[in-house]
Parts: sequence; structure tokens; C-alpha cells
Amino acid sequence: MFDKVFMELKNTPFSYDDRPTIPVNTYGKDITDPNNWAVQRLDVQENKITNQYANGKLQAAYTLNEALTFKAGGEYKHFINSGYTWVNKVFHNVPADIAIPNTLKQTVTPDTLIQYIVGNVDGVYSYIGDNRNLTAANLQAGSDYRVDEKTGAGFAQFDLDTIVAGMRLRANAGVRYYSTDLLSSGHLATGAGFTPVAIRTNSHGFLPAANLALDVAKAVVVRLSASRNVNRPALGDLAAAGSITTRPNGGSLSLGNPFLKPFKATSVEGSVEYYMGRSGFASVGFFYKSMDSFISSSTKQIPYGQTGLPLSLLVQGEDANTLFDVSQPVNGAGADIKGIEVAVQHDFTFLPGALKNLGAVVNGTWFDGHQTAYYNNVPKVIPLYNLSKWAANATLYYENKLWGVRVSDAYRSSYLTGAGNAIDNSGDGIRGTNNVDFQAHINLRPGVRLIAEGINITNEPIVQSLDAVAQRTEVYTTSGRTFTFGISAEF
Repeated sequence: MFDKVFMELKNTPFSYDDRPTIPVNTYGKDITDPNNWAVQRLDVQENKITNQYANGKLQAAYTLNEALTFKAGGEYKHFINSGYTWVNKVFHNVPADIAIPNTLKQTVTPDTLIQYIVGNVDGVYSYIGDNRNLTAANLQAGSDYRVDEKTGAGFAQFDLDTIVAGMRLRANAGVRYYSTDLLSSGHLATGAGFTPVAIRTNSHGFLPAANLALDVAKAVVVRLSASRNVNRPALGDLAAAGSITTRPNGGSLSLGNPFLKPFKATSVEGSVEYYMGRSGFASVGFFYKSMDSFISSSTKQIPYGQTGLPLSLLVQGEDANTLFDVSQPVNGAGADIKGIEVAVQHDFTFLPGALKNLGAVVNGTWFDGHQTAYYNNVPKVIPLYNLSKWAANATLYYENKLWGVRVSDAYRSSYLTGAGNAIDNSGDGIRGTNNVDFQAHINLRPGVRLIAEGINITNEPIVQSLDAVAQRTEVYTTSGRTFTFGISAEF
């Protein structure tokens, strides 16, 4: 639940420049002068999301001989996700501004690049007298929903552990059957408004899988696996509901889709692992996943009057003809993802003297995956969300019986978080990051150690951008450096 006071400064020129690393705003009036500011509106909002779980499973195993074991079992899962939004939004600048004393206006308390005036929330609400206690009568149209998912599944599997041509082979193969019933109830947007619905769907199928690990040498293991799996939509995506964001020049509407279907995929993975006794290991692996279809985003710009939502949700200056960005998850074309991972961990025991307590852990991955997004029904291939093409981690450590220290570096290249609102502005994302952390400890006595940690010691920013090609800065955030000190004890 939150209460907001929106202040406004009228009739002033302003500019926004996103060319610098940190975007720059400039204004034609003094934005720290309380006399220039007045109350625009007061918003009270209450959001509730409830999750309920019920799970049960039963498994059994039977040893057929020294090398072969048969396993079988079943499980049942019941998950309910429901929610609503209550709002009370009142404008106080028409037909004229409601005056509030300057004592209820203040500059921003936290550190900020530019100081400006905000309203004292409790003081302004008390002075104006708006209702802050919401009830069901304040339900935002189309925001209430309930998703009820029930899944029954069973599996049968054989496990093998034997010797083949002098090499140890460990393997398993089996099949799983599942059946999922889903009921999504809420409201769907139609030309006549939001219509109550209750959508029932069922998905079912068989999912085979096999895994093997072969010790081709004393210190070398080759692994290979193949499987057929199912990916279900997020329950939030299945909700027959929507959320709206308004702004003076338009807004956005995010809708769920109770007609979404799960999609199946075929996965293949393999790796070669080399173990260097107790001092370390090295591995190279690959993976490939082909999805029959993929849940992607459909985005379009339409007049607000076509969304089915009531005009009462709009802000001043908007009407039924105001263009809104409307996004909704859809079952799109298939997608695929592939990648390679290399990892090495080694204690430098070969070094002389105290240097033998040094060690390092390094890993790196390359990913490639694409999906099809839709902009006003026009398809465009874009990278998968939350998938960086390159990622790498490195840790250098030193540890002896008395003390130890680790310094870690984590790199991640840029990645997408959303489809964007237009085909020529496609791809909302996060620029690449490189975070450095450290951890040190001193053993005071057996089981008791003094610990110091530093997180993000270079104060790496998080930069949200628009357009995957142009990467125009939208939000620049720094969280600062975090240092912690403590004592841990084991008994």
C-alpha cells in the first residue's frame, strides 16, 4: 500500500538531455522555491497478491541387480495466485489549485542529483482531508483476478551404474507424464468494456529424458544429456487482468492472457570435466535448447477508447483518443538458445612458501538466443530477455589456517528486459555491468571468525536503456558501496 502526493510546477520550459552518461534535466524556474509548486493530485493505492500452495509426492525404488535400479513415482501440485488493486486518485488543480502552506512543502530528503520540492505526505493528506482507507468500492477496473492451477504427474525411470570397456558408466533414462488443469478468472478487455470471464484450459503430454556420465579416464568425465521438457507461462501472464500507467502525453496498459499455452522444448547438454586431484578442476560444456513455440510480447499503440477501460482512469488532458502502448504476452514462433561454458578452479599449491595458499576460480559463458516479438502485428526477431551474450566471473583467493581473503569480479554484457513499444524503438534493456566484491576473515578460535565484506566496491551503475541498437539512457541508478563487518560462530 502507498500514498503519493503529486506536486506540479506550471508554465515553465524544460529540457531533457540523455547524451551524457547521466541524463541532465534543466528547468526555466527555480525548482527549489516552494512558491512555484502546487498540489496536482493525491493517489492512494493498495495492491494485494496472494499465493497458495499444496504439494504432495510419492516415490519408490527397486533394485533389479547390482547395476540396475527401477524408480517410479507420482506427484500432485495445486497453486492458486490471486490479486487486486484498489485506488483512489483525486485531482486538486481544477478548476483552480488548492493552496497548501509552504510548511507542507520540502526538498527531497535522500541524496539526489537535483533538489526539488515534494509534499509532506501525512501533512498534505491531513490538510486536504482525502480518504486514505480504501475498500472494495475502490477496485480498479480489470485488476482483480484468480489463477488456479492443478497438475498431476507420474514418472518411471531406470538408473544404471556399471563398467563398460573398463570405464565406469552412470546413466538414467525415463519418461514423465503430466496433466495440468488451469482456470483463469477475471476480466478481459472488449469493445464493450471489461467483461467477466472464466477460462479453462488443459495441457498434457509425455516427457522423455536420458543422462549419462562416462569416466573415460581416472580424472576425466564425459557427460551427455537429452530431454523433452515443458515450459509453462508465469501465472501472472495467465491472469485475466491488466495494469495501467498514465502520463500526461499517453500511457501504457499491460494485460495478461488466460489463453496462453505451455510450450515444449528439446534440450541437449554435454561437458568434459577434468579433475586435478584435490587442487582443482577444469570443464568445457555446451547446451542447446529448441522451443516449439515461445511466449513473447505483442505491443501495439491504440486509442485508449479501444482498450475497454473506463475513462475515469485517465489523467488530465487525456481522452478516448489518447494513444496508449498496450502490451500482452502471446504464443509466438519458436525460439532457440545455445551456449558454451568454460570453468577452471585451481589451488596454486605448486608455488613456493606462503604463495601456495593462493588460488583462483574462473568461468565464462557465451550465449545466443532469439525470439519473435510483435509490434502492431509486425514480427521482429530480437534477443531473448535477460540473456547476456557474454558473462564471466573470476575470483582470486588466499587462505591459510589463520586468515583468508577473496576478491571477485563479475562481468555481464548488455541484455534485454522487454520488447519496447515500437518496432523502431525495440528492446528495453540493461547495459553491461562489471561488479567487484571482496570478502576477508580472521579465525579467532576454532569455529569463530571475524568477517569483513565489501559489495560493489567500484559503485558500478545500473543503466536502463531504450532501443537495443541506440541504447538511449532511460534510468541511471547507483546503489553505492556496501561494507559489512561481523562475527560468525559454529557450535
